[in-house]
Amino acid sequence: MGQSRPERQVVVGLPAFNEAAAIEPLFGRLRAAQRELLEANLVASLRVVVYDDGSTDTTAQEVRRNAGDLQVTLLTPPRNGGLGVALRGLIEFFLASANEADVLVIMDCDDTHDPGQIQDLLQRMVRHGEDVVIASRYRKGSVISGVPAIRQLLSLGFALLVKTILPISGVRDYSCGYRAYSYAPLSKASGGAGFSLGESGFAAMPEVLIRLRGYGWQFGEIPLRLAYDQRQTESKMHAWHNSVRLMRCIAQWRIAPPRGFDPEEGAPPAMARLAIEVLDAPNTN
Repeated sequence: MGQSRPERQVVVGLPAFNEAAAIEPLFGRLRAAQRELLEANLVASLRVVVYDDGSTDTTAQEVRRNAGDLQVTLLTPPRNGGLGVALRGLIEFFLASANEADVLVIMDCDDTHDPGQIQDLLQRMVRHGEDVVIASRYRKGSVISGVPAIRQLLSLGFALLVKTILPISGVRDYSCGYRAYSYAPLSKASGGAGFSLGESGFAAMPEVLIRLRGYGWQFGEIPLRLAYDQRQTESKMHAWHNSVRLMRCIAQWRIAPPRGFDPEEGAPPAMARLAIEVLDAPNTN
């Protein structure tokens, strides 16, 4: 008898802001990744969830046009909130709709991350029993192309600082946006009250890890393949501004753990305020 297919679904979460030009090539590569995952018997299915964070271009239309035979869900908030708000929306959607065996993979929507590495992330998670696996720029075998030298230097300096002040065993890259999370750590951190994040910008990426730190979860990394020179859209990251913000956050988190959004300052939109559009192709079987 053949090996039974696992019950695991992988949910690919894509925070998107004005990424219309990247959707078609990215979805094509996601289809190829889906075939590889099914052939490797790593997942039962793959779902793509796009959080369209107030795009002013045709990102949503491109998602609808290119969904095709992929299982796609489009999340639309009432306004732009930033990367941290998008991450919270994707995590909360995952927790509300997934099973305990499922895995959330967050990756950039600009087609610079290789969907083929989803298989590497899952294999590492399964083989080593790890709860969070990061595609890391600082592991032997990583391939980085097209990233300006100053941005690479700032990222490395930040990584070394965090590793010194708030170390997490198994983690070298705290800010890369390409990661796989198992259900349990996200659910535990949520506590039933929603997954809270204090940072609405790029500092939310390390904040997620800091929130999961210290509870016995196992972290691992694989070498990242980053093709920054094939990006289809303009970068939303301002390297110097974000580096300064990240440094301030680390100093604050060293004194006290991140506390999440202050309700008086305005919380991100709740799940109930997200427009949820399911774009699955009709089942013809």
